[in-house]
Amino acid sequence: MLATADLHRALALRPGQNIHLSEHLRRVTGIIALACAGRILLHQELADDCAVSPEAVLPLGQIVSEAMTNAVKHARPDGDLVRLVVRCWRDDLDTICVEVADNGCGLAPDPANSGGLGLRLIRQLARKAGGAAEFHSGDDGLRVLVRLPDRNLSTCYVI
Repeated sequence: MLATADLHRALALRPGQNIHLSEHLRRVTGIIALACAGRILLHQELADDCAVSPEAVLPLGQIVSEAMTNAVKHARPDGDLVRLVVRCWRDDLDTICVEVADNGCGLAPDPANSGGLGLRLIRQLARKAGGAAEFHSGDDGLRVLVRLPDRNLSTCYVI
């Protein structure tokens, strides 16, 4: 994936320095939106003050990619347009939050205990990034939220 290749170059040029998550997520979402043109409507809210460690940036991009891909596959079995919102922001506790929400049919009644491969992968990637994943499902769709505590934060560098 081109976004991953760009990230690897940036990490090689600035080893150990934190990365602007919003820039990486713009690349990831742009590639998926292009591949799914005509099937999704993408809205992004990516704050510029979200910097994460090199160890966290790749898994977070993979989480966004997985959540978007799952939404395209499963959110609208009727074939209607999938509306996706991808956000990253820093909350009041200085926690980095990454969210992917869709307008689909939601999940089975208990998504937190779901054994689906995609949800298990997102949980594992969130742990790898140093955070935790939450799943909020309802008639208005699925929301995947990952929170990273401030231990992953420090000086920010642009890629």
